[in-house]
Amino acid sequence: MKIKTYILGLIALLTTASCEKMFEVDQPDIIEQDQAFSDKNSTRLSLIGIYGLMAELVEPMFLAGEVRADLVIANKSADPYIKEYSNNSFSSSNPYSSPKPFYTIINNTNDFINEFEGKLANQEMDTTDFIKYKSELVATRVWSQYQIAKIYGSCKYYTEVLNTEDSSEIINYSFEDTAFLRILINDLTYSDTNNFTSSSEELAWQTARFSDYYVNALMGELYMDIGEYENAIQKFDEVLRWGDFYNLAGNRFKITSTFDFGWQWFVEFFMDEWETSELVNNAVFLIAFDNKYNQSNELWNWTLSLDYQVAPSGWYIDKFEEHAYPDGEERDWRVLSIENWFSDFRSPYAITKYQENDRPFIMTRTARIQLLKIYCNNATGNNSLAEFDLNWIRRRIPFSDVNFDDMPEDPEAATEWLEDIIIDEMAYETGFEGQRWFDLMRVALRRNDPSYLADRVAQKYPEESREKIRTKLMDKANWYIPVYE
Repeated sequence: MKIKTYILGLIALLTTASCEKMFEVDQPDIIEQDQAFSDKNSTRLSLIGIYGLMAELVEPMFLAGEVRADLVIANKSADPYIKEYSNNSFSSSNPYSSPKPFYTIINNTNDFINEFEGKLANQEMDTTDFIKYKSELVATRVWSQYQIAKIYGSCKYYTEVLNTEDSSEIINYSFEDTAFLRILINDLTYSDTNNFTSSSEELAWQTARFSDYYVNALMGELYMDIGEYENAIQKFDEVLRWGDFYNLAGNRFKITSTFDFGWQWFVEFFMDEWETSELVNNAVFLIAFDNKYNQSNELWNWTLSLDYQVAPSGWYIDKFEEHAYPDGEERDWRVLSIENWFSDFRSPYAITKYQENDRPFIMTRTARIQLLKIYCNNATGNNSLAEFDLNWIRRRIPFSDVNFDDMPEDPEAATEWLEDIIIDEMAYETGFEGQRWFDLMRVALRRNDPSYLADRVAQKYPEESREKIRTKLMDKANWYIPVYE
């Protein structure tokens, strides 16, 4: 049976009731809990239902991570609320901008943990199962808290089932508060110290669930955000060491199966059946869909269908094609992500990474983790190692090496020079995968220079409006989506 059929259509197990106060967060009201957790199979199905809830988050995450940033524009035909994201201006009525769906996941994870603790105390669940379930749930909760903080600038942190009459357990933390990120790392340590991923499960099944590997990737990003780059590198290596770069037994996470990926690079990742394609060998975590259960990835509709609501920005099309065809012959095959060669659709340029209406949404894959590791090595001043790894990524396409002859001699200038190249490489490799805004924001915060983000985003706008949006984004308060309570 396909992995999609396993995962989706199970949200009914997570029936929720609205809470009038407390930022309109859905509280769990799991009916017939004795049936939901009566045995291992039903318990596992209940946990899988949480991943079904994540499908509702793909559109707001794509809007927050891509449409706000520099690589994507809203077309004239776009929904007014999508245009708000493209214009970095939000109304209280925007249906995509509420953090409520993220908090709903947090509430359900807390409720599940509470239920399982009760069952463990009553000897209705053995310790081994409890640790595995709790490890997966804690990782899911931390992921949700991290997304909220990055998107909205702050997160209401709590780890217990909420009592709507007593909010004393809730603490509102800023994303830029290092103490908050350390709390998330500390929470995630529980999942990191327990092996909860079953090696007997098929790879496609593992990629669509939180795993030991994705915990390492998530911890790596958290360490990056507090500037502990050596710790981040260690966590990223805990994933990459199982891939073809290090040639260890298992070969779980490949960067590529061949050094001559070419055209097949795009076909394998974004056109072939994903459960059996090269994507499975590269994916660390995906959000899955299944149209059999009326679960459709609307990004297909937004990017390639007749709606055609979002498209690559004009400056990015020009830059990518100049990069991909430097001498008229050499070709970076990743340019296919903006060239619409795969359908009869009218536009020659479109976002082509979502070929089907149940294509999974990539949260992270090994090439991104490798690029994040390169970023960390560069941030620590290890430019030579960053240079080697960066060119190794490009050779797999295959494509020419970056020319480092122009790197400045001054260490800080050299770091920023290479950092700019890494950010460009991320655009070519992982553009439209939901991370662009946060990558730009991370660099701007590291440099303490809001113009880094403001200038890059402003360039996608018409000349007459660039200065206005640039001025707005020079204020860090405008980097986060407002929450209307």
